[in-house]
Amino acid sequence: MRQQCANAAASLFVTEGALQRRYPPTAAKAFTHAVSDVCLGNSAFIAEPRKPESFVRRPIRFVCVGSFNLLYKSQDILVKAFSKAVSQGLDGHLSFVGDGLYRPGIEALVSKDASLIGRVEFLGQLRGGQAVREVLKNSHLFVLPSRQEGLPRAALEAMACGLPCIGSNVGGFPEILDPEAIVRPNDIKGLAACMVRLAANPALLAEMSAHNLARAADFHEEKLVLRQTAFYAAVRGFFTSWWAQSLCETGSYRTSEDSGLKTQQAA
Repeated sequence: MRQQCANAAASLFVTEGALQRRYPPTAAKAFTHAVSDVCLGNSAFIAEPRKPESFVRRPIRFVCVGSFNLLYKSQDILVKAFSKAVSQGLDGHLSFVGDGLYRPGIEALVSKDASLIGRVEFLGQLRGGQAVREVLKNSHLFVLPSRQEGLPRAALEAMACGLPCIGSNVGGFPEILDPEAIVRPNDIKGLAACMVRLAANPALLAEMSAHNLARAADFHEEKLVLRQTAFYAAVRGFFTSWWAQSLCETGSYRTSEDSGLKTQQAA
């Protein structure tokens, strides 16, 4: 991936800077655009941010949405952090949405902890975006302490539902969340402290709801179409200039194979 981006004539990244730093485009005359692949329609958004009083009810409901096929979403860390938070007095409930290879192992981790009886549920893979949004709308806090990420779609969908979100300082999380909602990967103690701290502050959660809803609006399909169009227009302009120069120099068009220019890199 690093080699492809380094040699590409054009690069399209889903983050504003995180992936660009990991896979820097360094080719001469290369241009880059940042356009998310998370495209949210009108149905993804609630009308207005949540009010402080909506975060008073107990137990406070946490939700995590992510596949269990790999554990880079850190469901294991979340269970351990939630257990620690409960031991510190948090009256909470945790719902997992998603399925996969490692789900039985996470369920076993929960079943071994007596303090989590009745506090954790596994909803499995839900069909359709509306079913997931219903779970989000009935939750208070979204948590995704990933070990690695690009731009987390599940988090942006939660933000569009006006949910305060906790994420880790990897990938695109720092670009979309407030610093007070960011934790280090694999930091059980830090994640537990963040969950307890936020759950105890309805006013702050309401502020985070407003911030997240406004930030999610940047990923509305109408805005993304404009950015995507600008990128592909730039790609078209790049190759139009290249073909024109080729014709002037040789009197005939060269193929991309003749020139050594890899069109795959510009895609």
